[in-house]
Amino acid sequence: MAHWYNAAMSKYPTRKLTSYAFISFFFILAGCASPSSSEGETSSASIAITPYQTSTVSLQQSEPNDTPQPNELPAISPTPLTYIIVENDTLLGIAQRYSVSLDALLAANPGVNPNILTLGMELFIPQGQDGEVATLGLPTPQPLDLGESNCYATAANELWCFLLVENQQADAIDNLAGSITLVSSSGGELENGEATAPLNLLLPGQAMPLVAYWAVAPEGWAAAIGYLTSAYKVSDFEARYINAVPSNVRIDIAPNGLSARVNADLALGDASLVWLLAIAYDANDNVLGIRRWEGTGGDSEAELWVYSLGEVLVRVDLLIEARP
Repeated sequence: MAHWYNAAMSKYPTRKLTSYAFISFFFILAGCASPSSSEGETSSASIAITPYQTSTVSLQQSEPNDTPQPNELPAISPTPLTYIIVENDTLLGIAQRYSVSLDALLAANPGVNPNILTLGMELFIPQGQDGEVATLGLPTPQPLDLGESNCYATAANELWCFLLVENQQADAIDNLAGSITLVSSSGGELENGEATAPLNLLLPGQAMPLVAYWAVAPEGWAAAIGYLTSAYKVSDFEARYINAVPSNVRIDIAPNGLSARVNADLALGDASLVWLLAIAYDANDNVLGIRRWEGTGGDSEAELWVYSLGEVLVRVDLLIEARP
């Protein structure tokens, strides 16, 4: 594992971290039962999972010609230049993304408190010498490599779909988002679902699945097609992220191959937020499940379990994100 992290982090020098805090909170993104606190094996007898490989269904020729193709980003058309606040946004980061000064951004949004940004809040982006709001195109999303969408239906008729995104570029990427379309066996479109990223940050050489979930699987679905809708280069890495590398990583896969325990040491004294993501894969590099551990800065040991929604898992990859 160490060589993989070194390669991914080589562009971003490690910061010195000092103070201590205890981290204890994590949450699960895959729809599986929780383990006992001491056992490394889980039983699959009570949960029936049906994996679906979505490459087996071909779409009919009657599908509209302007349907976006996988691995492509929809074209960006000119719109009034506004921005909607998402999690972990800062005014400085938004100003740098749109190449405007922080003072100009504040002047265009006089009612906004820069220390209190609310999710879903709309900002006007100033343009021109007089600071007027212009009609401009949005920043260009970055094309990334996408794998096939793979989905798993549970005995409770829930549906989990994963769309693996790989960053082959030289720059770090954030604000990842996508969409997964469920289709019938004849190629007809049934439903679209938002595919969200468990982490904001994707460093060069890393891969991370976007996740879509249906509480009730749409009737008649047979395949899933994934699209990338948002991905931007990180221009202010030092201001928004801490370069973090877990050490002493231990991954123990249960004998039945349906779960794995992950332990890692973290030294992140000045971090306000730390996310450690475990991604389980099968022998064909299909994503089987994910789990994210959350905490704050300090020197501590992270421990979490990740479970398979389908086949036997053969490896677990770890990604980490830390914010100052």
